[in-house]
Amino acid sequence: MKDLECPNCGGSSPSIISEGEFRCTFCDTLYYNEAMQQRKRAAEKQAARIKIEEAKQQVHVEQARTVNNMSKRILLFVSIFLLIIFGFVGYMAKQSLDQSAKSQEELIKSFQPH
Repeated sequence: MKDLECPNCGGSSPSIISEGEFRCTFCDTLYYNEAMQQRKRAAEKQAARIKIEEAKQQVHVEQARTVNNMSKRILLFVSIFLLIIFGFVGYMAKQSLDQSAKSQEELIKSFQPH
């Protein structure tokens, strides 16, 4: 394999440093196999893309969770507000009916002979 020959001394028994990176055992020159380096960079880019996609998905999940929590809070607020309004309207209606009943009783008493 010509790619594994040292570019400095032509030695053909390199020690492997990492994927695509070699060191000559004779002259200690560091050299690279470009095809292996390209595959390594492509794998690193793919891993970075996957990591970015996972981060985007996590952001979407967090946004959905936030919107869901906000919706629950709004629903709770509207429910409490409606309970207060209906309670007040019911109270006012009861007061009106009570006052109407008192007025009718007073009117009936005014027509009764003493």
